[in-house]
Amino acid sequence: LLAYYGIGGLWSSMGGGGMWWVVMFWLLPYWILLPFGVLGIIVFWPMITHLALRWTGGCQHSIDRTYHAFAYSAGANALTAIPCFGLAFGWIWWIVSATIMVKTAQKVHGGRAVLAVLMLPLLLVVAFFGVYGVGVWASSQMMGGMVGGTAGFNTQTQQTWMVNQGIISSSRQNGGMGPTHIAENLVKDQSSYTVATFSGTLSATTNQSSFCHPDSKTQDSDIQMGETTLAEFLKGSASEKYMAAAYMLDSIPDDVVAYRFGDYVFTYSGAMLNTMDPKLWTVVMLPDPDVNGEPDPKDMIHIATADYSVLEVAYDELAKRLADQNDYRDSMELAPLPDLLTITHAKPARAGVTSADDSSQQDDED
Repeated sequence: LLAYYGIGGLWSSMGGGGMWWVVMFWLLPYWILLPFGVLGIIVFWPMITHLALRWTGGCQHSIDRTYHAFAYSAGANALTAIPCFGLAFGWIWWIVSATIMVKTAQKVHGGRAVLAVLMLPLLLVVAFFGVYGVGVWASSQMMGGMVGGTAGFNTQTQQTWMVNQGIISSSRQNGGMGPTHIAENLVKDQSSYTVATFSGTLSATTNQSSFCHPDSKTQDSDIQMGETTLAEFLKGSASEKYMAAAYMLDSIPDDVVAYRFGDYVFTYSGAMLNTMDPKLWTVVMLPDPDVNGEPDPKDMIHIATADYSVLEVAYDELAKRLADQNDYRDSMELAPLPDLLTITHAKPARAGVTSADDSSQQDDED
């Protein structure tokens, strides 16, 4: 049971399994694991109690008498039949009854009987908190391992991680495909965590949405959301939000490779995100050049990947890392990414369209 809840809880927290796993997570212990757990208690509890009696001074009779004491005292479990109350407190009566019967049957002091009978429950409590502690430690190590660079899991990195988490969680509900545009996640009825990530969480340093990085000058009012801005979108009614999101989805070309929303360039289009790929970029925090201009060489940017990792690197490393990423994308038959600074709200990256082609087309239109 401890292993089941530990592993299952971690998997669920990472977005795995969907509704099927939630149902099985709660039903399986009661219908399958619980009977085996009760059987294990019947077999091992008297055994451990008897060993404790032997180690602490011996007892009058063999282990058979200890099993008899537990078997006859099991009738105290009648309280467990009471809904809600029973499972929480019914077992206490069994412990008290078993202690009295072991004391009488084995002719031992009451203190030794209490210690022997409580040995297994105490071991289970220690095991539970031990597993819980290990889980907390493992989670902290996993979170730390998801973050590269030298800054650690700071506020800036955490914000990128949250944006990336929303993308991957959405893909798990859509067969591995990420949202057509991140605007989908602004209006979807998803988990409270995802909704908070995208539309409710404000940066403590900028009082802006998660799409405005704390270190940039970008404001929600700079982010186009259909015919309005993200600032107005967040204040709008449900119908207004759906209309703005629909406009954004209609504006995305079918051959999109990457697009910008706020200070983030989303690079997952066309890729499967359910493989926990540590090499595939999903989103890059690169401040909006229309508002911030080109970053300084040593300004830090954040690159998130499909395994929930976030790497913090200096801007002057981006060109080399982008070339490596395009080599990897080529092996996956994904279109290459252009210079990420050329990707703006008005100009998403498209397959087969280079920055030069896009500039020529813009000149012709002018």
